[in-house]
Amino acid sequence: MEELKQITEQLSGEVKKASSNPFTKKVVTPLRLMLAWMHGVNRKLGELEGGNNHG
Repeated sequence: MEELKQITEQLSGEVKKASSNPFTKKVVTPLRLMLAWMHGVNRKLGELEGGNNHG
């Protein structure tokens, strides 16, 4: 799970850098949506893993 969080954070940083470039702005919007989805998946996986540890 920690590895997934690291990858997501690295992608977030790259998207943030790319959003300042006027040539990549059109590509950044779908990437932001993908990152929002990834953050949600990571959060849900964390909840499920936490539930399995207690059960």
